[in-house]
Amino acid sequence: MVVMIPVAAVVCLAVGVPYLSLGYQHYAAFGGVNVAAQLVLLFLCINVVICLWELCLCYKHALIRSTHAKRVKDGQTKSVTIVVFRWMRFSEILSPSFWANIWIDYARFDDAYVQPVSAGFNIDVGNGHTTLLPSLFLLASMVRPLADPKITGMVGLLAHYQMLYLSLLYFYAFFNTAIDC
Repeated sequence: MVVMIPVAAVVCLAVGVPYLSLGYQHYAAFGGVNVAAQLVLLFLCINVVICLWELCLCYKHALIRSTHAKRVKDGQTKSVTIVVFRWMRFSEILSPSFWANIWIDYARFDDAYVQPVSAGFNIDVGNGHTTLLPSLFLLASMVRPLADPKITGMVGLLAHYQMLYLSLLYFYAFFNTAIDC
């Protein structure tokens, strides 16, 4: 028997379960709700999932490129349901090949993700490789300090600066076609 589960539910669980666990641990450790800390925890939980997807972009790029090319050839670039609104087999939850569908679908809107020399591709692959470990470190440090607060603060400052910089660079590259510099 094949067990099917909505992709959106898997994404919500992948973000929600760690967030609720860490949010509760933060509450218990510090004796109250700190809204800013809770928002940072949520952001970092989301970023960890996105980093894993960005690693799929890197290591499953041939699959992404070939599937996108097939969809373009068959005229299916707009007719296929976006992956988060589909169902998946339970056995695919940890499959990088399945999660490559995030990028196959995104390539409909920005074909930079089928071009490994594009800014968008390199920004996301770089983010996946460089912010996963700092995000995990910061998540753990927010409930049980792993290092001196100054070290943790520097890691947080640098990681978040990098994410902001790369996000701004991506938006510039995406909209650059309309700007003549």
